[in-house]
Amino acid sequence: MGKSISFEGNLHCTFPEPKAILSIDDETFREMKFSSQKVKYLRIAAKEILSGQLSKNTLEELPFITAREHLIHLKGIGNWSANYVLMRCLGFKEAFPLEDVGLHNALKTLLKREKKPSQKWQRWEAYVTFYLWQSLLKT
Repeated sequence: MGKSISFEGNLHCTFPEPKAILSIDDETFREMKFSSQKVKYLRIAAKEILSGQLSKNTLEELPFITAREHLIHLKGIGNWSANYVLMRCLGFKEAFPLEDVGLHNALKTLLKREKKPSQKWQRWEAYVTFYLWQSLLKT
């Protein structure tokens, strides 16, 4: 639904603009295997972006906790999604999608424990997340 660009012979798709998301009909979303709830949440986020209530610039200027709360306030965005956006898109080092099952499995494997440990990596959580996810590719 977004635009695409060709680079070195490969086609790369971009994310659709909020207006494009709002113009996609329900049937098209169903064909793409989106549940009606996810469609509702996508449209809520698109409207927030179009109205100026949600923007990358605004989130970047906020402290981590406030930015996370701002995202979680949106219907359909939970702690995992908020942390993922703050980590991947905005570079907050303290973002930690702790609900991620892959992180739990990686921690148990790397630390050779049966249960998920309760480690604290203050201000390095995002780095730990990427390391742990990468470790899952090797197992």
